[in-house]
Amino acid sequence: MGRLLRTILIVVAVLAGLVLAAVYLVPVDVYRGQIEAAATAATGRELKINGGLSFTIYPTIGIRADEVTFANAPGGKADYLATMDSLVVGVELIPLFSGSLNVTQLVLEKPVINLEMDAKGAPNWAIGVPNAAPEASAPAAGGSDLSAVKGLSLGDVRLSNGTVAFRDAKTGKTERIEDINATLALPSLDAAMKLSGALT
Repeated sequence: MGRLLRTILIVVAVLAGLVLAAVYLVPVDVYRGQIEAAATAATGRELKINGGLSFTIYPTIGIRADEVTFANAPGGKADYLATMDSLVVGVELIPLFSGSLNVTQLVLEKPVINLEMDAKGAPNWAIGVPNAAPEASAPAAGGSDLSAVKGLSLGDVRLSNGTVAFRDAKTGKTERIEDINATLALPSLDAAMKLSGALT
């Protein structure tokens, strides 16, 4: 029994080592264009990864993008609708080897979200699906197209140490919420959002 247990532990350790090695051997930067193009195509707002792009194994196996910005609505007062120190995109490991990117989770670290309503009462968070721009619909680096992110799920979106600012141009009212640590459930952009967590 003792020998069997040791053998099982050795096999598990070897498999774990292979998984970790595979995670770090896949050339992650080929997915930069896929992530940016998919977000732009889905929302009509430009998402940019201005910092590094790397693999992560905690809090989920996936891709970590640093210094991420998400464009504001045209005419918005803030430069961006959202910025964040990092965005962790949880992915299924096996499809990466065939060039697919199946997203399972989003973790936003230190996001700053600027919610605005203009003088006519139009909110900057009203995001629609635009006509796909040529650069957004074209195949991304590495030969994969936007079909690679069909597995995107917004059922697990986590905010860590976030800030939300609100400004109403019509009334002049402003609000600020800080220290947000929460989990969002958003099955689709048309569905009701559920939130659990804490904030100040």
